[in-house]
Amino acid sequence: MKGIVFTEFLEMTEAKFGFKMVDKIIIESDLASGGIYTTVGMYDEDEFFILLEKLSQEVLVDKKVLLVYLGEQLCAGWMKKNTCRQLQSKLEDTFLDRFENYIKNGTPVLYCKSTLPVIELNHFDKEKLVITYHVAKRVADLIEGMIIGSINLCKEKIKVFKQDSLISNESVYTFTFEKQ
Repeated sequence: MKGIVFTEFLEMTEAKFGFKMVDKIIIESDLASGGIYTTVGMYDEDEFFILLEKLSQEVLVDKKVLLVYLGEQLCAGWMKKNTCRQLQSKLEDTFLDRFENYIKNGTPVLYCKSTLPVIELNHFDKEKLVITYHVAKRVADLIEGMIIGSINLCKEKIKVFKQDSLISNESVYTFTFEKQ
């Protein structure tokens, strides 16, 4: 997993729960890396999930909630730095027009090339978008947060319906986005 996930997670933890909590989860997790990450490095994703589990236990917040929130933060930060300036100039574009650019260009920031998620477009028009998203079970909630973050950036009223199923060790989400 790319280091930006680790660094954003630790920054989120510090902002929400304080620097002492960051220290505590790193020290008590006994990580091979020592909890030292750069945004551009690649790290064992098991370390991320060890930190996530530890934080969840310490602050009594479900891991899913933490991952969705982190996904929102990752998306907002990445898009503001890399794409939003260009996309903002196309005011006629809506979230539904931009979705593929937001997610397909955003997710490579998180993964090495061999583990990119698969996105299937099932339906698209100006009022509705339906996609099926295949992703490793462990990061499915992070991706959901990125989708929510994408919607929030566009400042549009969009209702999201999610249907999920598990095939082997892969989560398969079908998302339906409807303009309100």
